Amino acid sequence: MWGNADTSIVDTTGIHLAGSLRLELQPNPASDMVELTLDAPDGGRLTLTDLAGREVLQMAIPAPTTTLHLDIHTLPAGAYLLKVSTPTGTASRRLLVQWGNTTLHTLHVLVWRG
Repeated sequence: MWGNADTSIVDTTGIHLAGSLRLELQPNPASDMVELTLDAPDGGRLTLTDLAGREVLQMAIPAPTTTLHLDIHTLPAGAYLLKVSTPTGTASRRLLVQWGNTTLHTLHVLVWRG
């Protein structure tokens, strides 16, 4: 017997699992501003950490939010993990901050270490 199982909905961006939410970043890589598209009818929390695990930004997401603009112009070039948590789920995305050709060098280092 399979019982009562959660259903996954497949869309063009992948699989939406129970407990996760839609989160899109544009542009990525970015240098000054990132637009986040998300479903946060009850608000939530956004955290941005660098690859060393240091939190570089934390902010509350007001309710209701479907689009959020994030100013990243003061961040050093490199890779970051952006995490959004809401009462309905959590989503994480990699964000690349780019200044000239610096991001390409950072990605090269990441590939060799990975």
